[in-house]
Amino acid sequence: MSAQPLALVSVVMPSLNQVKFIDTAIDSVLGQDYPNIELIVADGGSDDGTVELLKARQTGDGRLRWSSQPDSGPAAAVNGALAQVRGTVVGWLNSDDVYAPGAVRRAVDALEANPNWLMVYGHGQHVDGEGKALDDYRLLLVREPQSEAVCS
Repeated sequence: MSAQPLALVSVVMPSLNQVKFIDTAIDSVLGQDYPNIELIVADGGSDDGTVELLKARQTGDGRLRWSSQPDSGPAAAVNGALAQVRGTVVGWLNSDDVYAPGAVRRAVDALEANPNWLMVYGHGQHVDGEGKALDDYRLLLVREPQSEAVCS
């Protein structure tokens, strides 16, 4: 009996003039220990070197796809990237944020173990420009009365 293929995880990333941070954000996605992943960056027309960085990164890794054009803001960028996903599991990461090592695998494992779940989320931290943790990010979760527990 053959193993079921791993779900493709598509991560969408909105960006505008984030050259200072986006390389680290890309590394945190493409460096995950989950092998079946793609990253779609929707850039809003950066003029700070982000586009050149994306070109160079795509040359080295075909899992990265990107576009750059003026848009009406982060929501439009996310929607544009969502229109391009090929995966059955979708993640979202802003271009000045990072995924913790193993985050994607833990999310997929939780979704596979609980097929009626539609969403999972993880804990976060506020960090400074050098990546030093400042404090925990407080998440508010609203649940309907008879819904399943959410993995955190």
